[in-house]
Amino acid sequence: MTTPISIEDVRREVKILKALSNHNNLVKFYDACEDALNVYVVMELCEGGELLERILSRGGRYSEEDAKAIVIQILSVITFCHLQGVLHRDLKPENFLFTTRDENAQMKLIDFGLFDFVKLGSLQIFDALSKALTEDQLFYLRSQFKLLAPNGEGHISFDNFRMVLLQNATEAMKESKVIDILNVLEPLSYRKIDFEEFCAAAISPHHLEALDGWEQMTSTAFEHFEWEGNQAITVKELAQVLTILS
Repeated sequence: MTTPISIEDVRREVKILKALSNHNNLVKFYDACEDALNVYVVMELCEGGELLERILSRGGRYSEEDAKAIVIQILSVITFCHLQGVLHRDLKPENFLFTTRDENAQMKLIDFGLFDFVKLGSLQIFDALSKALTEDQLFYLRSQFKLLAPNGEGHISFDNFRMVLLQNATEAMKESKVIDILNVLEPLSYRKIDFEEFCAAAISPHHLEALDGWEQMTSTAFEHFEWEGNQAITVKELAQVLTILS
C-alpha cells in the first residue's frame, strides 16, 4: 500500500469513519496514524465473525424472525449513512461483522474503502472533469472504451458489456452472480453510453487529486459551469448546465 492513490484511499476512509459516528451498527473508529510506508487504523474489535459465516453455518437458512433482526440492522445503518450523504458501495455479507459469538450479538458495518458522497448533479461534475483531462490522462480510459465498443460506432451497448464479460469469464465469475445481474439488467439493453459518459462514470476525483495538474483540471471544470465571468457559480448557471446535459 505504498502508491499515492492507495494511501489516499485509506486516508479518505479514515476521514469518513471519523465523520460517521454514533450508530450502533457502524464499526467504531478510535484512531489512525501513518509512517513513511503505511497508514494504521485502530477500530473496534469484532470477534463474532462475518455475517457470511453465520449464513453458511445455517446452510443458508434463516427463520423469518432471525432474518428480520438482521435486515433491520442492515437497513438501519445504511439509512443512517445515506442521510449523511454517504454511499458505502460495497455491501455484502463479508462486510458485516458481529461483536461477539453470541447469537444475539450486534452487527457492525465495516470497510468504507469504496465509499462515495451523494452529490447533486455528480455525473455532470465528473461530464466536466473528464473534459479537463489531457489525451495522455485519457489514454487508459480510451483503451478500455475501445475494448467494450468493438464495432467502432462510438457507443457502448448492453450487449457489448455482456460479450466482453462472457469472453473474459473466469471460473470464479461463472460461480458468482455476475450472469444473474446481467439478466436482471436486460430491460436497459436499449441504452447506449458514449465516451464522455463512460469517462464520467469511470473516473474518481479522489484519484485525480493525486495527479499533477489537479488544480488546473478543477479550474477547467469550474469554468464549464461558470458562464458569467464573476468567479461564482449561480443557481441559474448550475440549473442551465444540468438541464442541457440531462
